Amino acid sequence: MHSMRKILLVDDDKDVHLLLETLIQRSFNSEITLTIFHSGQEALDSVALDSFDIIISDLEMPNGDGIFLFSEFQKLNLQIPFIFFTSRPEDAPKIKNQTRCSIVSKLTPRLLIQELKKFLPDMN
Repeated sequence: MHSMRKILLVDDDKDVHLLLETLIQRSFNSEITLTIFHSGQEALDSVALDSFDIIISDLEMPNGDGIFLFSEFQKLNLQIPFIFFTSRPEDAPKIKNQTRCSIVSKLTPRLLIQELKKFLPDMN
Protein backbone atom coordinates (compact mmCIF):
# COMPACT_ATOMS: atom_id res chain seq x y z
CA MET A 1 0.00 0.00 0.00
CA HIS A 2 1.27 3.47 -0.91
CA SER A 3 1.60 6.24 1.62
CA MET A 4 -0.60 9.30 1.24
CA ARG A 5 1.16 11.91 -0.92
CA LYS A 6 0.62 15.64 -0.41
CA ILE A 7 0.30 17.98 -3.40
CA LEU A 8 0.19 21.76 -3.20
CA LEU A 9 -1.75 23.45 -6.03
CA VAL A 10 -1.30 27.21 -6.47
CA ASP A 11 -3.40 28.90 -9.16
CA ASP A 12 -5.66 31.94 -9.20
CA ASP A 13 -8.24 30.32 -11.51
CA LYS A 14 -11.01 28.36 -9.75
CA ASP A 15 -11.81 26.47 -12.97
CA VAL A 16 -8.22 25.19 -13.03
CA HIS A 17 -8.62 24.07 -9.40
CA LEU A 18 -11.68 22.02 -10.32
CA LEU A 19 -10.09 20.57 -13.48
CA LEU A 20 -6.88 19.51 -11.74
CA GLU A 21 -8.59 18.26 -8.60
CA THR A 22 -10.83 16.02 -10.73
CA LEU A 23 -7.97 14.85 -12.96
CA ILE A 24 -5.64 14.09 -10.04
CA GLN A 25 -8.32 12.34 -7.97
CA ARG A 26 -9.30 10.13 -10.91
CA SER A 27 -5.70 9.29 -11.69
CA PHE A 28 -4.54 8.54 -8.15
CA ASN A 29 -7.77 7.57 -6.36
CA SER A 30 -7.47 8.42 -2.69
CA GLU A 31 -3.67 8.24 -2.52
CA ILE A 32 -3.23 12.02 -2.47
CA THR A 33 -4.18 15.03 -0.40
CA LEU A 34 -4.54 18.21 -2.45
CA THR A 35 -4.12 21.62 -0.79
CA ILE A 36 -5.16 24.64 -2.89
CA PHE A 37 -4.15 28.31 -2.72
CA HIS A 38 -4.81 31.24 -5.05
CA SER A 39 -1.37 32.92 -4.99
CA GLY A 40 2.24 32.22 -4.17
CA GLN A 41 2.16 34.64 -1.24
CA GLU A 42 -0.97 33.00 0.19
CA ALA A 43 0.74 29.61 0.05
CA LEU A 44 3.92 30.93 1.69
CA ASP A 45 1.93 32.58 4.48
CA SER A 46 -0.35 29.65 5.17
CA VAL A 47 1.38 26.29 5.21
CA ALA A 48 4.42 24.38 6.38
CA LEU A 49 6.07 24.29 2.97
CA ASP A 50 8.30 21.31 3.66
CA SER A 51 5.28 19.08 4.21
CA PHE A 52 4.50 18.67 0.49
CA ASP A 53 5.77 16.03 -1.91
CA ILE A 54 5.27 18.19 -5.00
CA ILE A 55 3.97 21.62 -5.99
CA ILE A 56 1.85 22.46 -9.03
CA SER A 57 1.78 26.18 -9.72
CA ASP A 58 0.61 28.59 -12.37
CA LEU A 59 3.30 30.97 -13.62
CA GLU A 60 1.18 34.13 -13.81
CA MET A 61 -0.80 35.09 -10.70
CA PRO A 62 -1.34 38.26 -8.70
CA ASN A 63 0.22 38.43 -5.22
CA GLY A 64 3.14 36.13 -5.83
CA ASP A 65 3.47 34.36 -9.16
CA GLY A 66 4.96 30.93 -9.75
CA ILE A 67 8.51 32.23 -10.29
CA PHE A 68 8.29 34.10 -6.97
CA LEU A 69 7.09 30.96 -5.19
CA PHE A 70 9.82 28.84 -6.80
CA SER A 71 12.54 31.34 -5.84
CA GLU A 72 11.30 31.40 -2.23
CA PHE A 73 11.58 27.61 -2.09
CA GLN A 74 15.13 27.84 -3.45
CA LYS A 75 16.04 30.42 -0.78
CA LEU A 76 14.78 28.02 1.88
CA ASN A 77 16.75 25.19 0.25
CA LEU A 78 13.60 23.09 -0.04
CA GLN A 79 14.11 20.32 -2.62
CA ILE A 80 10.46 19.84 -3.49
CA PRO A 81 9.68 19.25 -7.18
CA PHE A 82 7.69 21.94 -9.02
CA ILE A 83 5.40 21.52 -11.98
CA PHE A 84 4.42 24.77 -13.63
CA PHE A 85 1.00 24.41 -15.23
CA THR A 86 0.64 27.41 -17.50
CA SER A 87 -1.06 28.72 -20.59
CA ARG A 88 2.23 30.40 -21.58
CA PRO A 89 5.10 27.90 -21.20
CA GLU A 90 7.32 30.15 -23.33
CA ASP A 91 7.32 32.66 -20.44
CA ALA A 92 9.31 30.33 -18.21
CA PRO A 93 12.95 30.76 -19.35
CA LYS A 94 14.24 31.24 -15.79
CA ILE A 95 13.22 27.74 -14.77
CA LYS A 96 13.76 25.59 -17.85
CA ASN A 97 17.16 24.30 -16.73
CA GLN A 98 16.15 23.30 -13.20
CA THR A 99 16.40 19.56 -12.47
CA ARG A 100 13.42 19.22 -10.12
CA CYS A 101 11.14 21.36 -12.23
CA SER A 102 8.85 20.83 -15.19
CA ILE A 103 6.59 23.00 -17.35
CA VAL A 104 3.25 21.72 -18.66
CA SER A 105 0.88 23.63 -20.93
CA LYS A 106 -2.70 24.12 -19.73
CA LEU A 107 -3.70 22.98 -23.21
CA THR A 108 -2.48 19.45 -22.35
CA PRO A 109 -3.62 18.72 -18.77
CA ARG A 110 -3.14 14.95 -19.10
CA LEU A 111 0.60 15.57 -19.47
CA LEU A 112 0.45 16.84 -15.90
CA ILE A 113 -0.36 13.32 -14.70
CA GLN A 114 2.68 11.97 -16.58
CA GLU A 115 4.86 14.59 -14.87
CA LEU A 116 3.42 13.74 -11.45
CA LYS A 117 4.24 10.08 -12.03
CA LYS A 118 7.77 11.03 -13.11
CA PHE A 119 8.42 12.97 -9.90
CA LEU A 120 6.47 10.55 -7.68
CA PRO A 121 7.29 7.16 -9.24
CA ASP A 122 5.68 5.17 -6.42
CA MET A 123 2.31 6.62 -7.52
CA ASN A 124 2.18 4.63 -10.77
